[in-house]
Amino acid sequence: MQELKRRNVVRRNTVYAATAFVILELTSIIQEPLNLPDWTLTIVIILLSIGLIVSIILSWIYEINPGGGIEKTKTVDKVRDGDAADVSSSWKIATYVSFAIIIFLIVLNILPPRDRSPKPQIQVNSIAILPFEILGSIQNEASLHEALPIALTMELQNIEGFTVRPRSSTLKYKDSDLRSPEIGNQLNVNYLLNGYVQQQGQKIAVDIMLIRAMSEEVIWNASYEMELDDIFKIQRNISKQVVASLKNSFLPKSEQITDNPDAYMAYLTGLNYYWRDESFLEYDMSTKHFQRAIDLDPSFVLAYAKLAAGHSWIYHYHYDRSPERLEKAKDALEKGYMLDPENMDIKLSEGAYYYVQQDYKTAESYLDRFISMDNDFGDYYTNKIFLYLLWDEGIERSRQALSEMMSYPNYMEYEFLAYHKVALELIEEDYDEAIATMQFEEDIIMEGQFRYYPKVLKLAEIYKMQGKPELATPHFDSARIVLEERVATDPSDSRYRSALGIAYAGMGRREDAIREGELAMEMMPLEKDFYIAIFRMDDLAHIYTMTGESELAIKVLNDMLSIPGNVSVNLLKKDPTWKPLWNLPEFQAMLKKHVN
Repeated sequence: MQELKRRNVVRRNTVYAATAFVILELTSIIQEPLNLPDWTLTIVIILLSIGLIVSIILSWIYEINPGGGIEKTKTVDKVRDGDAADVSSSWKIATYVSFAIIIFLIVLNILPPRDRSPKPQIQVNSIAILPFEILGSIQNEASLHEALPIALTMELQNIEGFTVRPRSSTLKYKDSDLRSPEIGNQLNVNYLLNGYVQQQGQKIAVDIMLIRAMSEEVIWNASYEMELDDIFKIQRNISKQVVASLKNSFLPKSEQITDNPDAYMAYLTGLNYYWRDESFLEYDMSTKHFQRAIDLDPSFVLAYAKLAAGHSWIYHYHYDRSPERLEKAKDALEKGYMLDPENMDIKLSEGAYYYVQQDYKTAESYLDRFISMDNDFGDYYTNKIFLYLLWDEGIERSRQALSEMMSYPNYMEYEFLAYHKVALELIEEDYDEAIATMQFEEDIIMEGQFRYYPKVLKLAEIYKMQGKPELATPHFDSARIVLEERVATDPSDSRYRSALGIAYAGMGRREDAIREGELAMEMMPLEKDFYIAIFRMDDLAHIYTMTGESELAIKVLNDMLSIPGNVSVNLLKKDPTWKPLWNLPEFQAMLKKHVN
């Protein structure tokens, strides 16, 4: 030890270590901005490690004399008694500074890292129409204040030059306390359109404001007093003013989808129910309003298209699996084709008609034709991604659909995209990319009437698949806390129960996991709600698989394959959720049994 001190080995290599630490930090910082290859940091670490070995050897053999020269270090027997190693003050200062730098960088790396995730770039001339508000009391409020935003969305989508966010992405801002800059950032839009509806005697007053999202500047506002018959004129005037305010030279298409204002209002009201939720009540109400629109205007092509789609989805979600329901959808399609054989909305509804009957190849052709007609239909790409996962043995076509969708500037806004993207990445065992995808998501990665999946729970599963229990366990525990709070708030919600069961299974709490999964299944049996029950069966099979109950898991999966739903032999062979079952003879026999 004394010899190491005399030769200044420790002191010199401490300086080297501090310098290497700085180099590594700089490399890490500049790698992404300069688009350096992923292996850059690895190469730097290897070179610096080799350099450290060389530094240790050279510092043992050579020393720097006070005059600045380099000479071979004298052995102990050649050093005169009383001579002390002559260490320059600069070396001492460098040593102290090096220790200080090391301590500072260690503390810096302990602190939470800054979020360097790239933010989606806001597209120029992009707009979101927010839900309209009601001032005071108003007759027919259930239709008018919801119908106007839908009408404006449809009208503005016909304008070239800027993008209109789909209505499904703006509904969550109804009665929201968020300010315009926050909403603009979340939706990646430059402009927001707000509206207020108020009854004044026998007329309806509509106030419209176009706002620059980031600055909250009101670009223009306008007030209208209208009778119901004026709705076409009002929506067209508003859309033209939006275009003019954005200095866009393109004007909306002038043709009307119906000449009957009552039929138009019935159609818009039907759309409101159709887009609101996936429950039987919403779809049933939508078909009633679409049918009323057709009764008022038998030549209303778009009403036929949506009527067919509504009947198809009622069949798909097992609310009514009768042949008569499919016949109603087919009848609406045939009447729509007779009026306009080239109408793309009719073709899209026919694609849905074949999809719900699990004729995926035919459904694909209609989706492709519909997408080719417009450059902003990412929602249909998400359908294609999942369709291919069900249908194809491989994932090449799902990956291709995802790549095409990601060419859209606003692709991140589409519902469930991240969920499907992560599914593909896990199938490919690209765990780092799956984790990177999750960085863009909020606390909940999937929330609907069928499933509730916190982001932290999905991360926990990814870490578990990655073989990192030290990261998976605390994430499962965090998910447990979130879900236990949800269960305490609403103990009868089967979504929370089954998700909690998955969290318990990840923590190794076998009995608790199975209890929650089976309880969720009891709350939502097939007899109560067939389609939601399929999701509870999927969660229960997941829990059985995680807890080692492979026989029970295979039994549930076999039951799922025996009924129409969103699981298939091809999906079970690809989804790593079922990896612990893949090599079991019982699992292979089940797949062989259900191959078409």
